[in-house]
Amino acid sequence: MSQSIIVDGYNLIFVGFGANPDIDSGRLESARENILQMLAKYKAVKGPYIKVVFDGQGIAAKQIPKMPRARRLYGLDVVFSGPNCTADDEIKRMVSGLENPRNCRVVSSDLEIQRFAKLYGARAVSSRDFFHELKCTSKGDEPTGSREPDEKPKPDEQSPQEKDYWAKIFGGENDKK
Repeated sequence: MSQSIIVDGYNLIFVGFGANPDIDSGRLESARENILQMLAKYKAVKGPYIKVVFDGQGIAAKQIPKMPRARRLYGLDVVFSGPNCTADDEIKRMVSGLENPRNCRVVSSDLEIQRFAKLYGARAVSSRDFFHELKCTSKGDEPTGSREPDEKPKPDEQSPQEKDYWAKIFGGENDKK
């Protein structure tokens, strides 16, 4: 059976691009395009099936032009969560329904998603490690220093400003000031 990857889209964008001007100004479409193109290049080189899940709630949903909830772009399956669920909910649903979870990598720095993936037998990879792998693949290098799948995940550090920004985007606790 071939390898598959489920990607927490906005999590990968945030970790990979950090304080990108496209994200800071609220234009998530450009950041989504960039990450989808990087993932398509990765797929062309490495060949796995890739499904990218984005939140379809909050401010992000208002910036998503009217489009189908699921579509195929650049050879990738792209899913926007519905209005009553998060990308995390969609990822959990996908992981719990996998026929052979050992052949799946779940890319997210969300520790709850990582634990859930491991519980079902999938391999969890932090967004930071996977973004490094994406960059190396696009340059033609092999990644070095990547964590083995069985090592304990390390949470990605976020500054208070980054936490506040993402809480505003996705309606978290920090935006109730």
